[in-house]
Amino acid sequence: MLIWKQAEFARYVSGVTYEEPTQENMASYPHKGSRTVPLLMGVCADQNFTGGVIGLPGHETIVLPKQWIETLSEQQASTELTRRHQVIEPGSRTRGVIVAIVFNSVGILLSAFCTSLTTGVPLDTAAGLLSISLCFTIWSFIGLLILPRYSHAGVVEADYLALRRVVDAELLEETIRK
Repeated sequence: MLIWKQAEFARYVSGVTYEEPTQENMASYPHKGSRTVPLLMGVCADQNFTGGVIGLPGHETIVLPKQWIETLSEQQASTELTRRHQVIEPGSRTRGVIVAIVFNSVGILLSAFCTSLTTGVPLDTAAGLLSISLCFTIWSFIGLLILPRYSHAGVVEADYLALRRVVDAELLEETIRK
């Protein structure tokens, strides 16, 4: 459910607002590929806001910070949009969402199993709920140690696919550094 209401959740937590891009912004948007992914400009006071891809798989929207759109050159903005599009088009994001759902589901099941097996506490009691929560916290910490490796590999894959898609290597490096 969080992925379905990702934009509203981000608005509530961080105060980000979204604007439709102008025609001028859309001129540099790469429309190549099997489908066009909607684009939104995110407005946020946090300088570290980087946007991302939001929405359910198959109904994604690319969010770029408005600040980036205003400061990057047209070629750099196009490069960044191409990178984000390359996360969606080959199905990398969908695979990531599936892995996250499976990882969390396995964690909940293992937490319930460990609770009932080791403590004998019924799961429908306060003690059972607390025990499941503690086990799942440990599972989540393990995820924090393991899953970034795959996230990093996804970023490298997006860059590789963007380079194959006629993005200039020097322009890509310049865009990332800016």
